[in-house]
Amino acid sequence: MRCFSVIGLLLLSVQPLTAQVKDTTKKYNASEIQIYSIKYSGLKQTIDTSLEEFYDYRITARNQHFYLDLGNYGSATYPIVFKPIHYSGIHLGFDAWDIYGNDNGNPVLYSSEHPFTNLLYVQGIAGEQVFSVTHSETIKKSLNFGVDFYGIRTPGTYQHQMAKSKRVTVYANYTNRSGRYRAIMVYHQNKTSNLMNGGVKDSVFFKASPKTVVDVFLNQALSEYGRKSILLNQAFYIAKPAEKAINDSVDIRYIDNPWKVFHTLSVSKESYSYQDVKPALSYYPQILLRSDSTLDNTFILRLENKVGIKYFMPENQKKFVDSSARFYGQLYAMQQYTNIDQQGRQYPGADYYAGMDFHIGKVENKINFSGNYDVAGTNAGTFDASINFNKTFSRWAVWTLEAEVAKTAASFTSEHYLSNHYYFEKTLNPVSWSRYGFRWRIPAIDNDISVNYNRVSNQIVYDSLSIPRQLSAAVSIWQAAWNSHFSLGHFHLISHIIVQVSSHPDSLPLPLWSSRHSFYYEAPLFKNAIRAQMGIQLSYHSAWYAPAFNPVLGQFYLQNEILLSTYPVIDLFFSFRLKTARLFFIGENLNQALLFPDGYYASPGYPAGDRTFRFGVNWLLFN
Repeated sequence: MRCFSVIGLLLLSVQPLTAQVKDTTKKYNASEIQIYSIKYSGLKQTIDTSLEEFYDYRITARNQHFYLDLGNYGSATYPIVFKPIHYSGIHLGFDAWDIYGNDNGNPVLYSSEHPFTNLLYVQGIAGEQVFSVTHSETIKKSLNFGVDFYGIRTPGTYQHQMAKSKRVTVYANYTNRSGRYRAIMVYHQNKTSNLMNGGVKDSVFFKASPKTVVDVFLNQALSEYGRKSILLNQAFYIAKPAEKAINDSVDIRYIDNPWKVFHTLSVSKESYSYQDVKPALSYYPQILLRSDSTLDNTFILRLENKVGIKYFMPENQKKFVDSSARFYGQLYAMQQYTNIDQQGRQYPGADYYAGMDFHIGKVENKINFSGNYDVAGTNAGTFDASINFNKTFSRWAVWTLEAEVAKTAASFTSEHYLSNHYYFEKTLNPVSWSRYGFRWRIPAIDNDISVNYNRVSNQIVYDSLSIPRQLSAAVSIWQAAWNSHFSLGHFHLISHIIVQVSSHPDSLPLPLWSSRHSFYYEAPLFKNAIRAQMGIQLSYHSAWYAPAFNPVLGQFYLQNEILLSTYPVIDLFFSFRLKTARLFFIGENLNQALLFPDGYYASPGYPAGDRTFRFGVNWLLFN
């Protein structure tokens, strides 16, 4: 991982491309980047070169994400904002690292008229490094090739806290001469390795110096989570391509046809392992097999086959219709083993489910529906469906009414677990969830207000003993969010505010409010050669008993001993842009030991890092 420094200093780097934020600077290349995915035939979007929240390089911080972690970037995460996980087919259940991996069921792939390379390098004074490179080029007119790599290395502030994460996607996209046949081949791999210290033993760590002398519970534990997949997607278009808009917030369009038949075949492996030498007897609830070492492993092999048909009537008519139907078949084999019991337990099975999407309306008036139903197999009878209605009245009122319902089977690891410290075999009922929401976007002043009501029955939680159980009572959650960007001359204020109320805070705890605010001054310098930004960011949430992390299970569990207090975190940042290069400097947690206690918990038992400084450089290169 030390090679990150050498490569980064030689190449510089760039923020991963996104079209979700408003670009405040000039585009230096007229060519649009085309973004392919399995869900959409191909997206074309203008290149984002914005300085807006560019310094928030962490995936867990960008795009209004609110997550807890274990004190350093690359560690296990837990969402502060409630949103249940629902899925079709078999789900292994290790969700704490999902945010660091690309969605290998619908990977984002890049291409452009000319070759481009997108680079990112971030360095912190405590040794944190982030390196990313995205490259794509058209080898022939009909063949595009690309690679996307993202790596994290964070040593942490305390003993035995190193986190490493690597993600790589390699892909090729072929279109025949007539444009009626397309094939996408994707190889994806991500792996996250965390040295686990089990948290600190005493809260006096806030005044300890150096922090590496603070006692921790575990000194030789390691967890690893990984996914590998190979995917082939094919589409045969019955008619010539058409083009339509799918997002009215930025210039995003995608290529499609009135009719197409598609097929996706994928093979994947997902795994989680936990090992510890001379485990601390006081930390674990029990020792089932060996007291001198622990080696647990859970993995699943999947073979998925999907076929479908899609119809699209383009927007150049007064209204459009976009619909598709699909059928999935999934074969899987799961295995768990621990220590000397290398045979472990095996769970083969199959699942079959059908789905459809339907979109109809005009640009300013749309109805969208999507749904899946498990027709046979392990999780037969489960489903998910969503519908929303969008209506544009003016630049001051774009309204969206939304509804979602789902009945989701319990994850594999919540029903079956075999390890050196835990063993359970359970049969859990499917989780039922519904959400009803209203969203009001105000493009004229860049504001977005939403209100949601959620109701969950049979919610699965890990109790204070880290044993999965279902709640007997239904839980209701009210949510209100306000995302805004106000500007006055060169001054800007960006705010993300979320308020949540849980009817059962002991069983499903949530902070009452969470927010992040950025106030900055942005202006051109040196006759518009440079665009610069300087400002301050404030992040905080209300006090709450957040779930704690169990490294053996790879899950967060309920606790009521450590209260995550309201601790405002103040960061000072400076960023600027010169042509296609951007750079930022940021000082994080600058208020430590100034106005507030010396430190705070990032999650129960895991202190957040001390005051630190980081810089990041990016560069978008076109040939």
